[in-house]
Amino acid sequence: MPILGGSKTIGLHGSQARTSIPDWCHELTDPRSLVLFPIIANNSCIGMIYADQVDRHATIDAQEFKLLMTLIRQASLAIQQRR
Repeated sequence: MPILGGSKTIGLHGSQARTSIPDWCHELTDPRSLVLFPIIANNSCIGMIYADQVDRHATIDAQEFKLLMTLIRQASLAIQQRR
């Protein structure tokens, strides 16, 4: 599982990786790959952004990754200011 700027990308083609995903997730979407991005506020993980791909393995190019990281930073700042 490569770690990308605090996020985790999980390819689900191996049996070991598939067992690390909860059963409810497989029942709901049965993803082939997924990404998880933590939302951090005041040095605590207060949420996650989750995305999956059910029909093929997901790929995120550099521009998409940059946009996702901007979204995550903005969400973290908004939540910190709201608290």
